[in-house]
Amino acid sequence: MPDLVFFGAGASRPFEIPTMQEMVTKFEEDLKEENELFNYYSQIKKTLSEQFGSGTIDIEAMLSVIEGISKGTKARDLGHFALYYISKIGLSEPFDGNDKEKAKKLLDKLKKYIKNSCTVNLSEDKIREVYEQSYVPLFGIVTGNNNKTFHGKYNLATGWKSYTTNYDNIFEYFWNSCESPQDHFDQQPHSDNYSFNTGRLVLGDHSFTKLHGSLDWTFNKENGSLIKKKSSGFLPYQTGGDVMLFPIQQKDLYLFPWYALFQDFKSGLMKCEKWYVVGYAFNDEFILNSFIEQLKLRNEPSLIIIGPSSKQIIRKFPEEVREKIIALPIKFGSKYFSRQIQDFVEGVRTLTVKVKTTGHSIGFKSSIPFKGAKVSKINGDPRSLEIAVHTENKWIEKEFNDGTEKEIEFQLKIEHTAPFENDLELQVGFDTVYDYDFSIHIDDHFLNCKSGNTSKHDQDLQRYLSEPIKIYSDSLFIKS
Repeated sequence: MPDLVFFGAGASRPFEIPTMQEMVTKFEEDLKEENELFNYYSQIKKTLSEQFGSGTIDIEAMLSVIEGISKGTKARDLGHFALYYISKIGLSEPFDGNDKEKAKKLLDKLKKYIKNSCTVNLSEDKIREVYEQSYVPLFGIVTGNNNKTFHGKYNLATGWKSYTTNYDNIFEYFWNSCESPQDHFDQQPHSDNYSFNTGRLVLGDHSFTKLHGSLDWTFNKENGSLIKKKSSGFLPYQTGGDVMLFPIQQKDLYLFPWYALFQDFKSGLMKCEKWYVVGYAFNDEFILNSFIEQLKLRNEPSLIIIGPSSKQIIRKFPEEVREKIIALPIKFGSKYFSRQIQDFVEGVRTLTVKVKTTGHSIGFKSSIPFKGAKVSKINGDPRSLEIAVHTENKWIEKEFNDGTEKEIEFQLKIEHTAPFENDLELQVGFDTVYDYDFSIHIDDHFLNCKSGNTSKHDQDLQRYLSEPIKIYSDSLFIKS
């Protein structure tokens, strides 16, 4: 079975594209020189924040409201219940011409702002670095089946179906130089453009669907409502017609082209065994409910939410399905992402432990079972000395020939699986009383340290142990 990968705005943040919520504030700052539009925009934002909560309003919410005003959307256009509710409390006054005029100006500026904000302005070297810290480990370690393809020097999985609510071209730019995924577009004859094909079935396991539209999709009413896209990198461009972005009304999801896109998404949820969601806050109710609907049919954990706020995001799901969700609180695209996602797949947490001592025999006692251990450096020189695990996988020990003072770097793998609730206590031990100084890290990220001498004797191990260092489970993830 293929895996499903879902990208939200947080997945584009490593490329310095602001998130949907950040865009709300940044656009407001850009309007400060235009008092009338600034005040109008700020009032819309304030009203929405009062109704839905501060910090919950993203740029698509603002876009929906502003576009609705500019088009003169009436209460009856929002459905029977909305019309009844508004009429019942006496708020059925339509927007006047002044409102519509201001909204049209705002809408034009907002779409231009979104287009510019979704353009990557990093150097080629920096783009490559970010891809190596994000897409390469994700598609090289986690996703797919045994189908692999080389992307430059990287061997990446191709057995996946991918979806996004992002407007940018970051995903396409990465894969188009290797093996372009399937989508709903057919290339037009003798043209660089592609036409949306409503009847095209995306049947393969190497596909990509943009559920909220894209800045390189345009809608031209004059030539048969054709959606086009053109091959491009990160640069903004226009192919004629209006940029095709997410519709403002739920009922539009049953119209061209949204119906085909969301049917593809629901089909992907049913077909795929695991769903990896990266940098997405589940603010779109249709998408949230689609996941909930499928989670209710699963017996095992299927949804892995990747992001620093993943534990908070789980609360958006009903309690009956939360046990089928894994919160992985790590940051996509950080320099620690590759290590942490590899550890997740292996069911471990890799710790770097540095010990300074004159001891001949150095060991570690852990409250959580070891899954593996090795010496990686002695006095700064790289080594690779495997260490056997003993005593119900909670004791490791390595003999050294000399009693000179030395700094030894160990790589310890401890068992660490979802729901990641076990705290860690780690002690260093010797065959007799020695002074020690040891510290615990995840790569170069410092966690804790301890120094002293091994005065506490363990009768079972026949070793002298240090005072324990405690690391809380949540600290075993680097979220920045």
